[in-house]
Amino acid sequence: MRRYSVLGIAIFCVFGIVSGYFWLHSRSVTLLSPGKGVQRTVELPYAKYTFTRLANTQPVASTIQVGDETGKGKGYTVRDFSYMVSGRRVTGQLHIPDGVGPFPTILMVRGYADVTTYTTGTGTRPAAEYYSEHGYLTIAPDMLGYGGSDPADTDPLGARLARPVEILDLLASIPTLRLADPERVYLWGHSNGGQISLSVLEIMGGLKQNGLDGNIPKLRAAVLWAPVSKPFPYSVLVYMDEEADGGKALRKMVADFETQYNADDFSIANYWNWITTPVQVEQGTGDQLVPYWWTNDLVKALKAGGNKVSYFTYPGADHNLSTGWNAAVARDVQWFDTLK
Repeated sequence: MRRYSVLGIAIFCVFGIVSGYFWLHSRSVTLLSPGKGVQRTVELPYAKYTFTRLANTQPVASTIQVGDETGKGKGYTVRDFSYMVSGRRVTGQLHIPDGVGPFPTILMVRGYADVTTYTTGTGTRPAAEYYSEHGYLTIAPDMLGYGGSDPADTDPLGARLARPVEILDLLASIPTLRLADPERVYLWGHSNGGQISLSVLEIMGGLKQNGLDGNIPKLRAAVLWAPVSKPFPYSVLVYMDEEADGGKALRKMVADFETQYNADDFSIANYWNWITTPVQVEQGTGDQLVPYWWTNDLVKALKAGGNKVSYFTYPGADHNLSTGWNAAVARDVQWFDTLK
């Protein structure tokens, strides 16, 4: 996994954190039809991505198409795959264990990646190799705009708002993958992918409460590595100091957003009790991008909300758990094995 720059994670978070925190009830503006004085209601562009709306909308499954073999390793084969989200094709990478399936499956959500240098598997490949060597099929989407996927929304903010939908639709599509066991599905997220995963877990809890989770596999467990967990807009503004413009552009983006939406409604901190999936959290104490005390607070909040949480820290380990990596992946597999 690559080391993230402060600028990179700041730019990613301004979009990714906002997408994970869209808990707004639908808002609208009223306009006058030209020349007639007739009022009409126009929905604000991001209302469809609020968690309240998503918790009342069933994820849309498509057929996962398995592509060409792109590599082999000890006990596994690597293949491309693709699926559809809102009429657009999303590509990604499968690590398939040797043997006869169906296999327990880990859906992997990477963190920030520079689109100009990104290649399929960035941010997930090393862990995916380990998990597949131990009998788990891994499925890691590139996300729209990355790899061989179709372009993302031309509005960068809109593109980021779609991320939880991309993961929810992929989760709903897993039963179409013959090699995957839909009764044994797990979620893995790192950094901002951890934040997206938290968003997905909360939305899934909302779907369950609303009786709309029938077409989506139940997650047996989730693992979060150094997840971005602070509420918007603090999670964005905290990264401003290192930007070339001192953060002016991002501060303006946040300010413009807040003229139409209430940022308080974006905070995942209000919905921890929606999560019903057991969660394991792993954090390096030397992490300079997601400080360990953020994750300490997250774990306390999850436990206070009644969630089943296991928490492990790795002394001195950085954002990618470089010095604790072997212990972390082994601990993940051991935990998943107990839940099979």
